[in-house]
Amino acid sequence: MGRLEDKVALITGAASGIGRESAVLFAKEGAKVIVADYAAAEGKETVKLIEDAGGTAIFAEVDVSKKSDIDRMIGAAVDAFGRLDILFNNVGMQGSSRVCIADLAEEEWDKVMDVNLKSVFRASKLAIPLCSSRGAGSSSTPRPPRVWGPR
Repeated sequence: MGRLEDKVALITGAASGIGRESAVLFAKEGAKVIVADYAAAEGKETVKLIEDAGGTAIFAEVDVSKKSDIDRMIGAAVDAFGRLDILFNNVGMQGSSRVCIADLAEEEWDKVMDVNLKSVFRASKLAIPLCSSRGAGSSSTPRPPRVWGPR
Protein backbone atom coordinates (compact mmCIF):
# COMPACT_ATOMS: atom_id res chain seq x y z
CA MET A 1 0.00 0.00 0.00
CA GLY A 2 1.37 3.42 -1.00
CA ARG A 3 1.43 6.55 1.10
CA LEU A 4 -1.29 8.11 -1.06
CA GLU A 5 -3.54 5.06 -1.35
CA ASP A 6 -7.14 6.08 -2.10
CA LYS A 7 -6.28 9.80 -2.29
CA VAL A 8 -7.33 12.04 -5.17
CA ALA A 9 -4.59 14.43 -6.28
CA LEU A 10 -4.84 17.30 -8.74
CA ILE A 11 -1.52 18.46 -10.17
CA THR A 12 -1.25 21.58 -12.33
CA GLY A 13 1.45 21.73 -14.97
CA ALA A 14 1.52 17.93 -15.05
CA ALA A 15 2.15 17.51 -18.78
CA SER A 16 5.94 17.77 -18.44
CA GLY A 17 8.89 18.28 -16.14
CA ILE A 18 8.41 18.26 -12.40
CA GLY A 19 4.63 18.10 -12.80
CA ARG A 20 4.79 14.95 -14.92
CA GLU A 21 7.27 13.24 -12.61
CA SER A 22 5.14 14.18 -9.60
CA ALA A 23 1.97 12.86 -11.24
CA VAL A 24 3.64 9.53 -12.00
CA LEU A 25 5.06 9.31 -8.47
CA PHE A 26 1.72 10.21 -6.83
CA ALA A 27 0.06 7.46 -8.87
CA LYS A 28 2.77 4.94 -7.90
CA GLU A 29 1.98 5.82 -4.29
CA GLY A 30 -1.68 4.97 -4.89
CA ALA A 31 -3.29 8.33 -5.73
CA LYS A 32 -5.87 8.83 -8.43
CA VAL A 33 -4.44 11.76 -10.39
CA ILE A 34 -5.94 14.65 -12.30
CA VAL A 35 -3.29 15.72 -14.81
CA ALA A 36 -4.03 19.40 -15.40
CA ASP A 37 -2.28 21.36 -18.15
CA TYR A 38 -2.91 23.43 -21.28
CA ALA A 39 -0.73 21.07 -23.36
CA ALA A 40 -3.29 18.40 -24.29
CA ALA A 41 -1.05 15.96 -26.16
CA GLU A 42 1.61 15.95 -23.46
CA GLY A 43 -0.98 15.79 -20.68
CA LYS A 44 -2.57 12.74 -22.29
CA GLU A 45 0.92 11.18 -22.52
CA THR A 46 1.26 11.65 -18.76
CA VAL A 47 -2.09 9.93 -18.23
CA LYS A 48 -0.93 7.06 -20.44
CA LEU A 49 2.32 6.71 -18.46
CA ILE A 50 0.28 6.45 -15.27
CA GLU A 51 -2.22 3.99 -16.71
CA ASP A 52 0.53 1.84 -18.27
CA ALA A 53 2.05 1.56 -14.80
CA GLY A 54 -1.31 0.41 -13.37
CA GLY A 55 -2.46 3.75 -11.98
CA THR A 56 -5.59 5.81 -12.46
CA ALA A 57 -5.56 9.27 -14.04
CA ILE A 58 -7.61 11.68 -16.10
CA PHE A 59 -6.56 14.71 -18.09
CA ALA A 60 -8.06 18.18 -17.56
CA GLU A 61 -7.16 20.72 -20.21
CA VAL A 62 -6.81 24.02 -18.41
CA ASP A 63 -5.34 27.50 -18.79
CA VAL A 64 -4.78 28.36 -15.14
CA SER A 65 -4.70 32.07 -15.95
CA LYS A 66 -8.48 31.82 -16.50
CA LYS A 67 -10.83 31.57 -13.53
CA SER A 68 -13.42 29.63 -15.54
CA ASP A 69 -10.81 26.99 -16.42
CA ILE A 70 -9.81 26.62 -12.76
CA ASP A 71 -13.47 26.20 -11.80
CA ARG A 72 -13.82 23.51 -14.49
CA MET A 73 -10.55 21.81 -13.39
CA ILE A 74 -11.71 21.47 -9.77
CA GLY A 75 -15.10 20.31 -11.01
CA ALA A 76 -13.45 17.63 -13.17
CA ALA A 77 -11.76 16.17 -10.08
CA VAL A 78 -15.03 15.99 -8.15
CA ASP A 79 -16.97 14.69 -11.17
CA ALA A 80 -14.45 11.94 -11.86
CA PHE A 81 -13.60 10.83 -8.34
CA GLY A 82 -16.23 12.36 -6.04
CA ARG A 83 -13.74 14.34 -4.00
CA LEU A 84 -10.35 16.05 -3.81
CA ASP A 85 -7.69 15.32 -1.23
CA ILE A 86 -4.54 16.94 -2.62
CA LEU A 87 -3.87 20.04 -4.72
CA PHE A 88 -0.32 20.46 -6.03
CA ASN A 89 -0.05 23.95 -7.56
CA ASN A 90 2.98 23.07 -9.64
CA VAL A 91 2.44 25.13 -12.81
CA GLY A 92 4.66 28.12 -13.42
CA MET A 93 6.12 30.19 -16.20
CA GLN A 94 9.01 32.58 -16.57
CA GLY A 95 8.01 34.87 -19.40
CA SER A 96 10.63 36.53 -21.58
CA SER A 97 13.89 35.89 -19.76
CA ARG A 98 15.99 38.13 -22.01
CA VAL A 99 13.82 41.20 -21.81
CA CYS A 100 14.77 44.10 -19.58
CA ILE A 101 11.90 44.98 -17.26
CA ALA A 102 11.77 48.38 -18.96
CA ASP A 103 10.95 46.61 -22.23
CA LEU A 104 8.56 44.01 -20.83
CA ALA A 105 4.98 44.40 -22.02
CA GLU A 106 2.48 44.78 -19.21
CA GLU A 107 0.32 42.05 -20.79
CA GLU A 108 3.19 39.57 -20.45
CA TRP A 109 3.77 40.61 -16.82
CA ASP A 110 0.05 40.10 -16.15
CA LYS A 111 0.15 36.61 -17.72
CA VAL A 112 3.12 35.59 -15.53
CA MET A 113 1.34 36.88 -12.41
CA ASP A 114 -1.93 35.18 -13.40
CA VAL A 115 -0.19 31.83 -13.91
CA ASN A 116 2.35 31.91 -11.09
CA LEU A 117 0.36 33.68 -8.37
CA LYS A 118 -3.30 34.19 -9.07
CA SER A 119 -3.87 30.61 -10.21
CA VAL A 120 -2.50 29.33 -6.90
CA PHE A 121 -4.88 31.60 -5.00
CA ARG A 122 -7.89 30.68 -7.16
CA ALA A 123 -7.28 26.92 -7.15
CA SER A 124 -6.49 26.86 -3.43
CA LYS A 125 -9.58 28.91 -2.62
CA LEU A 126 -11.73 26.24 -4.28
CA ALA A 127 -9.75 23.18 -3.21
CA ILE A 128 -9.13 23.92 0.47
CA PRO A 129 -12.79 23.67 1.52
CA LEU A 130 -13.14 20.40 -0.43
CA CYS A 131 -10.03 18.93 1.18
CA SER A 132 -10.60 20.17 4.72
CA SER A 133 -14.23 19.06 4.77
CA ARG A 134 -12.92 15.50 4.45
CA GLY A 135 -10.03 15.91 6.88
CA ALA A 136 -7.60 15.89 3.95
CA GLY A 137 -4.86 18.33 3.02
CA SER A 138 -2.02 19.65 5.12
CA SER A 139 -4.28 22.00 7.07
CA SER A 140 -7.04 19.51 7.72
CA THR A 141 -8.01 20.84 11.13
CA PRO A 142 -10.76 23.44 10.72
CA ARG A 143 -9.56 26.76 12.05
CA PRO A 144 -11.56 29.77 13.14
CA PRO A 145 -11.45 32.69 10.73
CA ARG A 146 -8.57 35.07 11.26
CA VAL A 147 -9.37 38.51 12.51
CA TRP A 148 -7.09 41.18 11.10
CA GLY A 149 -6.49 44.58 12.57
CA PRO A 150 -6.44 45.93 16.12
CA ARG A 151 -7.99 43.83 18.82
